[in-house]
Amino acid sequence: MSTVTIRENVKRTVRRFHLLSRGDRMLVAVSGGPDSVALLQLLCDLKNELGVDLEVVHLQHGIRGKEAKDDARFVAELADQLRVPLHCREINLPEMKSEAGKGNLEALARAERYRFFADVARARKLGKVATGHTLDDQAETVLMWFLRGAGLKGMGGMAPLHQIATGANVLTVIRPLLEVSKREILLYLKDKHLAFRVDRSNQDAALL
Repeated sequence: MSTVTIRENVKRTVRRFHLLSRGDRMLVAVSGGPDSVALLQLLCDLKNELGVDLEVVHLQHGIRGKEAKDDARFVAELADQLRVPLHCREINLPEMKSEAGKGNLEALARAERYRFFADVARARKLGKVATGHTLDDQAETVLMWFLRGAGLKGMGGMAPLHQIATGANVLTVIRPLLEVSKREILLYLKDKHLAFRVDRSNQDAALL
């Protein structure tokens, strides 16, 4: 998929599912990985055409030591290059899980991530947060529900737009890359000569 084609694909997804309206002010969740870097670059390229304002949000979970700090530094530099405001927070997720005494680390990370996004969105009066979930993530989600024995109604996958309750706040989450594959993302990044970070814990079977 060419750079032009992936831009058109994202615009089509935005329009088909009414993800954005002119005048929207939104957060873009950026981990530093390929999907979120591509998402940020695409939205920056399209922001004038779509009539939206962007700010970047990054949560450092305190799990991967120096690598995680390097990720945060990379995201800060990227936001600075693109002249997009950045909101970054560092937490100690292992300590939080220990204090909680139960629960899944990944689920806790997701909850803390969205809680942070909602806090920033409320403080900055921003309406939405965009995440970098792709077509591959959608397929994995459907497969996961299938393996868990979900019926047909439970296998719909991720919605392009949905709302998450985080305490007293409701966060509107949009997924503009949900009709773009991981392969297309990587080709786009290569074509644009865009660097990204790789989370080695995602490739370590011992950590799954």
